[in-house]
Amino acid sequence: TRRSSDLMTRNPQWLDGNWQYAGIVAGAFYLAILPLIDAKWSFPDLLLWLQLPAYIAHQFEEHVHDRFRQYVNATLGRGHEVLTPRAVTVINIGGVWCVDFLALYLTKFLGPGWALLAFYLAIVNAVIHIAGALISRAYNPGLITAALLLLPLGTWGAMTYSTAHGLPMLDHLIALAFIIALHLVIIRHVLARRSRLATTAP
Repeated sequence: TRRSSDLMTRNPQWLDGNWQYAGIVAGAFYLAILPLIDAKWSFPDLLLWLQLPAYIAHQFEEHVHDRFRQYVNATLGRGHEVLTPRAVTVINIGGVWCVDFLALYLTKFLGPGWALLAFYLAIVNAVIHIAGALISRAYNPGLITAALLLLPLGTWGAMTYSTAHGLPMLDHLIALAFIIALHLVIIRHVLARRSRLATTAP
């Protein structure tokens, strides 16, 4: 029917505008079930589990009222819409939530080295925020939680997990390379879109 068709059409736009608020609710429930998790979990496992809710808190500071997208479009985009609402949704759900869940599952079923994906996801993102603030000497959306949550929790987690499981340096390098590559894909998308928009601008 026309009504159901309209609803399906509107749903993606609703998600684009509200995923960060839904994330806060999901993160709260994620933390609420922690007491139900296997009591044999070690402290390093707890640090891995906390990566996603910490990142969700960071995303809220970063993206509430569409602040980060507007910031990127005004700075890197030079006024062009290099980040669309849909791109922000895909990047944050696919590139953060899914990566953190992937790290949890791969760690459980394949080995502890995969946990480093979640830790380096937080570390690299925090370093980018902090470096950007130092270069511009100004606040950027997400800076506070990047410095107070992501960087300490990610670094503490990587060090603690690595020590507890005797992870080799190669595992660190692989995880770091994957996360850097993920960020480079995003940056390449932004710069390529800026180039296209600049050439088609009147």
